[in-house]
Amino acid sequence: MLFMLATNGVLPYREHEKDMPNSLFTLLQHNPDKFFETHSKTLKKFHQIFTPEFKELFLGMTRADPKDRWTLEKIKKSSWYNKIIYLKSELPKAVRTYTLHY
Repeated sequence: MLFMLATNGVLPYREHEKDMPNSLFTLLQHNPDKFFETHSKTLKKFHQIFTPEFKELFLGMTRADPKDRWTLEKIKKSSWYNKIIYLKSELPKAVRTYTLHY
C-alpha cells in the first residue's frame, strides 16, 4: 500500500517478462537503486518521487527474510512516517511550494 500511495496506484512488483528480464522483487532485494530507477523511468517521473526517507522505510518493510523486516515500532520511528502532515487549509500552499522546486 505504501508504494501504491507514492506512485498513484502502481504495484511495486508488476512487470512484463519482455520488459524486465529480472524479477522486480529480486532487483529490489539485490539492487534497490536500480529498482527505484526502473520505476521512475516506468512512471515517466523526471524528478525524484522516491525520497531517501521513503526508500529507507520501504526497503526496511520489504526485506525478503521476515526476521530482517522492520517492526511496527521501528516503522513508527522512521523519518518518513514522522514527516510533516499539513492541515487541509495548509495543503494548497505546501503543494505550490513543492511543485516550484521541480
